[in-house]
Amino acid sequence: MTDGFRQTNQLLELIRHIQSQFILSAEPGKLFSEILTGFLSLTESEYGFIGEVLQDSQGRPYMRTFAIMSTAWTQEIKDYYNDKAPKAIDFSNVNSLYGRVLTTGQAVISNDPLTDPRSGGLPQGHPPINSFLGMPFYGGNTVVGMVGIANKPGGYRDEHVEFLQPLMSTCGNIIMACKGEQLRRQIETSLTIKTRQLEELNAHLEQRVQQEIERRGQQEVMLIHQTKLAAMGDMIGAIAHQWRQPLNAIGMIIQDFEDAFTFGELNKDYIDTNIKRGMEIIYDMSKTIDDFRNFFRSDREKIDFDLINTVRKVISLVSDQLRHNYIHATVNSNGLTSLITNGLPNEFKQVMLNIIGNARDAILQRRERGDMGKEKGLISIEASREADKALLRISDNGGGIDDKVIGRIFEPYFTTKQPDKGTGIGLHMSRIIIEEHMSGYIGVENITNGAMFTIELKCKQSA
Repeated sequence: MTDGFRQTNQLLELIRHIQSQFILSAEPGKLFSEILTGFLSLTESEYGFIGEVLQDSQGRPYMRTFAIMSTAWTQEIKDYYNDKAPKAIDFSNVNSLYGRVLTTGQAVISNDPLTDPRSGGLPQGHPPINSFLGMPFYGGNTVVGMVGIANKPGGYRDEHVEFLQPLMSTCGNIIMACKGEQLRRQIETSLTIKTRQLEELNAHLEQRVQQEIERRGQQEVMLIHQTKLAAMGDMIGAIAHQWRQPLNAIGMIIQDFEDAFTFGELNKDYIDTNIKRGMEIIYDMSKTIDDFRNFFRSDREKIDFDLINTVRKVISLVSDQLRHNYIHATVNSNGLTSLITNGLPNEFKQVMLNIIGNARDAILQRRERGDMGKEKGLISIEASREADKALLRISDNGGGIDDKVIGRIFEPYFTTKQPDKGTGIGLHMSRIIIEEHMSGYIGVENITNGAMFTIELKCKQSA
């Protein structure tokens, strides 16, 4: 087994491990400590640091560490660092080797840092640096993190950067997901506080509540943004389900290497083929993050878009999550191949995500109550055209909505869920998007064993 094969196998195993740890909600500091250990091991480096890239109040980049490590440390020093050292250290000197990574967004290699004009020197008492490699982590087109490693015997080359690219992409995706989760929690906390404040206002002065509701009605753009951030939690869950199958495929490739070696089938063609397969799977997993990120981009102007195709894309995004909960989703286009309207496609996707998410929650609640028997969870979406209107009907078998409150479900901050399960802004924003932003109509009614939402939009063309 060649050194190159062992390194590639080690790289794939490290990526598989950190992805599984992330899905299991590992603590970021611990996760990135394991990642840094992997970088040092893969490159035979002595010293390293890893962190996220932030910006100060003047927009200048700096790095806040997740972990710092040296293979020369004794266990006693490691224990002392873990117990006593600051959990995060800010590196802000852009006139340095690591600063070059921050400002250029490119990998920096220096095999003679003492004479390198890009080097900013070392703090007093710092161990000597004989060679250095700094590499950025990207989230989309933005540098969101970096790793710096040092003192590899023989120095660093461009081949090391190319070899580590899949691990760098994985780190960038994890940092973006962590940021999204942090924003989601902040928004949920803010919404919980504001909901509590609204209840207190209701208890003391009804008029002030009315004024607050009117004021909030003027903050539609902010509420739409908050709704998207709150939905990121569901999206991260969907990513976890989306990744489960490719992770299993990578695991099978790795296990098959051992069998091939045992039975004498391990040759260059076999290795090249399976390494290519593994890297293609990793690339597709990385692309999944980009697809989910594009989902949350804000629309700036109205455009023509196909309702049927857009609905299918939304179903594709959440299909694994629905399948995990034993819920079957269907799309019936009644023979139509396209149904064109004009509006805001990403905001419309958010409406569909809200309705499908509510249907999923209703089905799960009905199942928990034991009311479904052997009946399977079902979400059905039917598309049709009537005269100049495009119609979508989204129905479920989640038990329907209480007749006492069905007339209020589009009101802001009204929810039938527990306080920790819903904010009451999703359907309110859906009504604003459909009726005010896209000049359509959205309504709901109870049907047998469930509820049905109807969306009407102007149809420009169908086929």
